[in-house]
Order: sequence, then C-alpha cells, then structure tokens
Amino acid sequence: MLMILSTPCLAEKGNRFNVDFSLGWGNCYRPMEWTPIEVGISSNLKKPFGGILSVKTKGDEMTNLEIVHPFVLTPDIPFRTPLVMKFAFAA
Repeated sequence: MLMILSTPCLAEKGNRFNVDFSLGWGNCYRPMEWTPIEVGISSNLKKPFGGILSVKTKGDEMTNLEIVHPFVLTPDIPFRTPLVMKFAFAA
C-alpha cells in the first residue's frame, strides 16, 4: 500500500507534518472485504495548507484502487478522515 501526501506549493522550510495511519481492525484486514482506514494529519504550520491525500492499493488481479481526497490543514486543527478500501490477498 502506498500513501502519498502532495501539495500544490512547497511548505515553509523547517516545518514538519505528522501523518497517522491505521488500517483495519488492530492493523489486520480481510482480503477482498471492505476495510476501514483512518488517516490523521497534523502540523505546526502557522498558515492554512492545501494538499491532496492519495491512498492506492492493488484491489485484485485486474484492478488497482485509488482514493484521492483534497484537504485543507488549518493551524492547530488536525485533519482526520475515515475511508474504506478493498485489498488484495498479498497487498
């Protein structure tokens, strides 16, 4: 599974992001069943920050699944979003 955080512009030098990612039930999943994902992003930026959250995985032998979700990270307010995906047996 690949998670990418990208932005239309570069963040100020020296600032960092904290990305929390939890998958399934206690980090376990059932292959080819809908699985919950929770993503949380926080930072110490002083200005609002626009970005794109992208989660991509192999769905089965013939398909890839991708979720693309734009977000705005405001100062002192973490961004959290629940998602669901189906994962292949060897994902």
